[in-house]
Amino acid sequence: GCRGGSLPMDDGNESRILKWKDAKINEWRTGGKLRTRFPREADFRTWMDGQIRKAIQKQQQSRVSASLKLRELRDKVWAKVHTWIPATGPLSGKTPVTSWKEFYNETKATIDASSKKVLTDMLTWPLTLSNALHGHMYDAKAGARAKTTVHVLGYSDTVEGERFKHAFSPLADLLPPSRFQKVDIVCVGPEVGSKLHRKSHDVSPTVRMHFLKALYHNSKGMMKKMAVAPVPDLVVAFNSGMWCLDARKDIDGSEWSSTIEQLLDSNQLAVLTARSEAEMQSCTRVFSNQWMLKGKPDFTKRTFEEYGAARLIPGKVHFVLEPCANPFRSLVQSHVRTDPGARNAMWAVIKGRSSSSTS
Repeated sequence: GCRGGSLPMDDGNESRILKWKDAKINEWRTGGKLRTRFPREADFRTWMDGQIRKAIQKQQQSRVSASLKLRELRDKVWAKVHTWIPATGPLSGKTPVTSWKEFYNETKATIDASSKKVLTDMLTWPLTLSNALHGHMYDAKAGARAKTTVHVLGYSDTVEGERFKHAFSPLADLLPPSRFQKVDIVCVGPEVGSKLHRKSHDVSPTVRMHFLKALYHNSKGMMKKMAVAPVPDLVVAFNSGMWCLDARKDIDGSEWSSTIEQLLDSNQLAVLTARSEAEMQSCTRVFSNQWMLKGKPDFTKRTFEEYGAARLIPGKVHFVLEPCANPFRSLVQSHVRTDPGARNAMWAVIKGRSSSSTS
């Protein structure tokens, strides 16, 4: 074991590792037990690196165990987790919160630490949306917005379900009338359930949700019939997996290439989120290509260039906000052992094509 106890290996503790390493090097150089135990410097450094490696592995195992326990708790209580949402009245009219800690402090939430983490798996939706609207739609000089329409793409009953409606209830306070007088949230996707299709739900007197079972690029006519704005102020794609483009068409009906083409052609402001940095990098890689694949991919081919028969659409989007960590990402990890990630872990904001794009 390490002299003086185990290595301090908490989150973000790389500096402590370096400090411990420097202390051991100095200890070895000045003689004493370490020098007696390891007369040769090479042997000493091999031991030291081994200690660090074991400590890192122990910490990683501890993290996986904690993540699995939190995930188990989340699955066990999910049916009632919406009842844990604290009263958000204290947030109304105040400067928007910028972190989970600030949110829970301001709302004086009384649930324990683990329950707070579980609740972020639901509240990541409204807090991410609120953060985007305050940061990219509200202009203090212009004053309160009379009506704000948000289109949420890729809504899935199997993922969000009825809980989605409960989750957005805090928006009445997160988006006070002094800034946003009326908010329409239109949830669109091929996986919207038939019970919700073309239905509306009043979350609060100022926030209303609408549901459409349709591909986004084919939904404008339906929106007009429902008397909701077909041209939004903001588009949000939560964990959409749109980097797959049309690859999942036969699985869940998604056809992202046409939707992306429409978003880029209309110069639409859009928020994208992803479960992990790797997934967001996949989105960035797709959007950064000069051309993006449109049409069903041929899985016998390995690269975009080899797809041949598929039509291509111009890429190179303009990033208003470069991909980065979302301050209101869920604190509950999914696929802990295989592909660690969390709802809305990363986010980015795009608007049309960059000036360097060609058509």
